[in-house]
Amino acid sequence: MINRWVRIGVGCLGVILGLVGCSDPVTVDDSPTATVQTPPATPATDVLQTSGTSTSGAHLHLTLPAIRLPHRASQTPVQLFLVMADPHGTYSYLLYPANRQGDTTDKFDLADYPIELSITGQTETVVLWILALHNTRYEVAEQFGIDALAASLGIGFRNWLRDGDPEDDPLAAVVAASDGALFEWFAGIEVLGQHLCMFEAKGWTTAPASLPDSLQSEDGGLSAVYTLQHIPAGEMTPIPSATPTEQ
Repeated sequence: MINRWVRIGVGCLGVILGLVGCSDPVTVDDSPTATVQTPPATPATDVLQTSGTSTSGAHLHLTLPAIRLPHRASQTPVQLFLVMADPHGTYSYLLYPANRQGDTTDKFDLADYPIELSITGQTETVVLWILALHNTRYEVAEQFGIDALAASLGIGFRNWLRDGDPEDDPLAAVVAASDGALFEWFAGIEVLGQHLCMFEAKGWTTAPASLPDSLQSEDGGLSAVYTLQHIPAGEMTPIPSATPTEQ
């Protein structure tokens, strides 16, 4: 994992040195045909969400009514990225808030934004990745495109689950595999906490429906309460039958 971070750092340094070493003067085209490059628009809503589920097949339904960040520095805005993926199937992701660099709070309630993922009889595991970050240069994310950034992280994570070393840091692996596309964004964030949570088929088929559970990241940066439901093919998503208690 250390080598992975070193490669990312070297790549970021190379980008910076390349920019510094450019000595050619910048020219501005004032002709009527000149076009102005504008960054992609930031989503108008709080939530950017993509669901890898169908209405006909079986799927998993995950709600997170409480995500806590016990060590967030005062006045530090936080953005959350969550992706749930089947290593050999599809993936779903959620970015909150998507229309600004973050919310200045220690607790997030995402119960209104469930993550759903289609599964098959061959699905053995799915993995949830929660990433809490502070954007020190949010304009970089806007220039990259919020939609493109979230999609790159989502598919990169799914590919890492399928092909990568599970002992690696997931963020480092995804950034390193981006061929430089995510280097500038990565250099402009501070990771406040991240966690991987694996769900096995024997768990979601035998566990009591709507039973709340909790998780704590190894880095101590975040904790969460969640409810995972297995929805058989042909059934609608039920309303959770249990309400998590404050911890």
